[in-house]
Amino acid sequence: MARVGCASVFHESNTHVSGATDIDSFGSQWYETDAVLDALAGTNSVVGGFVTGSANWAFDLVPTLACAATPAAPLTHDCFQEIKRALESTIVSQGPLDGFLLELHGAMVAEAVKAADADLVAHVRSLIGPVPLVTVVDPHCNFAPEMLESTDALVAYRQNPHVDMAAAGERAVELLAAMMVDGKHLYTRAVQVPIVAPAIAQATADQPLHALVAQAASYEADRAVGAASVLFGYAYADTPHLGMTAVVVAGTAASAERCALALARSCWTRRREFERTLLEPAEAVALAARGGRLVALADTGDNIGGGAAGNSTLLASHAFATRAQFATTVCDRELVERARGAGLGSTIRIDLGPPSDVVEGLVGGFSDGSFVHRGPVSNGVRFNMGETVLAHAGALRLIIHSRPVMPNDPALFQSAGVDPRSQAGVILKGAAAVRAGWSAVAAEILDVATPGPTTSRLSELEMSHVRRPLWPLDAFDWEPTSHRTRE
Repeated sequence: MARVGCASVFHESNTHVSGATDIDSFGSQWYETDAVLDALAGTNSVVGGFVTGSANWAFDLVPTLACAATPAAPLTHDCFQEIKRALESTIVSQGPLDGFLLELHGAMVAEAVKAADADLVAHVRSLIGPVPLVTVVDPHCNFAPEMLESTDALVAYRQNPHVDMAAAGERAVELLAAMMVDGKHLYTRAVQVPIVAPAIAQATADQPLHALVAQAASYEADRAVGAASVLFGYAYADTPHLGMTAVVVAGTAASAERCALALARSCWTRRREFERTLLEPAEAVALAARGGRLVALADTGDNIGGGAAGNSTLLASHAFATRAQFATTVCDRELVERARGAGLGSTIRIDLGPPSDVVEGLVGGFSDGSFVHRGPVSNGVRFNMGETVLAHAGALRLIIHSRPVMPNDPALFQSAGVDPRSQAGVILKGAAAVRAGWSAVAAEILDVATPGPTTSRLSELEMSHVRRPLWPLDAFDWEPTSHRTRE
């Protein structure tokens, strides 16, 4: 039985937010060796797909390290080095391996290491030797060409929201099996496309990504193509690799090159379809306050899934002023501690800022912040937002939590004692990723043009390290060139 190692190191790093991501940020999602499978087998995660795919091929899946932290500021040097040390110790402890499956995000940044994911691929390669290695990335990957110097194949999951993470893990196993069992040589071609799109324009149910992802999938009907991926890019990392990429893995170099170039040209041709006009805050809240149906407001500038802190109260302030039933989350550890000190049933002062300013909030409940996703995104995966307080300020329900967690699933609200269906509106600290979990609950999801480090107005962001020209920041003509795996 072939022994196949697997590892997952996952972080999306926003260079426009203050602070840094340290090793403690990974604490609730850090698993080593057998604990990896205990936590992730059977879940809609990439590692869950590794488990299923390996069973289909009768591979002995050997887990090493799986760690993840909520998107936030870049990793400290010490944090990044500790992750590399943990990879080394767990891989070495598992003995010789016949192949390896690696999951990364693709937009990780560490102090002095702009392409941290490429560094990790090289590190894993140095540990496992010349055996086949397949890497899975999030489609928000900002692709660094160096990644292909150490991996044999690279594939991304297709959908956003990410409802197909396990399926991507299974596809990676198929590529690994093609090399290990069938003895095939795989060729990977990647073509970087100089386009940056805001997160709110990256839902794959919308154009142009709906058509581009379908085009990539159509190539896989050709037996010569093992995987074709569109990497949307991650707009909030000021790095040289920011932007889109087309990646194709095929049985011949010619097929990989042809399809990757065609997919990249399609991305460029349809670039203007990424443009979006969003609602202003007061207008969006007023629409939701009319009542009669649940409306979800996407607070795109304070998108936790993009690395924002999740602590803006701008939309909450507008919602409070309407006196309609609204619920939202606020990440504020200090406010949680004040509420705990005051006690259940007491009142605390909450600064919502204009137009509502400081309001009185009744402490209505406490919880440990732990919940399990029930919807299609990360189904079965447990998340923990730390000690959590439910506060009532008039008709506004505030879920105040200690650690930032993406509100991609209604289970977050329910775990704190709020039934979303009883509200006129819910304010979600997210963008495109909230759609999968909330589309079955909310009658409508409105995208709101809020300020913050994940703003949809990309011209407001400082971009001093990105490669230029870059659309839509510049006007220019473009012709594609490709990068390849080690061959």
